Amino acid sequence: MRELYTAGGQTTSGMLSWGLLSVVHYPQTQKKLREEINQVIGDGKVNKSSKASMPYTNAFIQELMRIRTMVIFTIPHETTEDMDLKEFKIPKGTAVSSCITTSDISIIEANLLPYFLKFQLSSVKKKISRST
Repeated sequence: MRELYTAGGQTTSGMLSWGLLSVVHYPQTQKKLREEINQVIGDGKVNKSSKASMPYTNAFIQELMRIRTMVIFTIPHETTEDMDLKEFKIPKGTAVSSCITTSDISIIEANLLPYFLKFQLSSVKKKISRST
């Protein structure tokens, strides 16, 4: 049970650290986050219904989770049949687990990699403008 709490604590503290570093590095983002939080919550308490009224804050959290993966490996699975993966032969019944960071980067074309690795809210902002 202790491992569960430790893992959850490390993940949470890691995300909070990256979030703080991000708002320090991007002061314009920090300003927009503060404005939205003050407008929606003000001096009140945060509750579940606040989330729907905070699209910029939600976009920030989603982008933070995309760019700063806290959990690198997925839960192991087992192959159900023999298969080939590039030059590797993987027999039926083999335990497999993917590295999220590596698999995400490996599918990106070289000319798009700098864009992929940059913290930005522009792609999520398009979703925000369509939903409002």
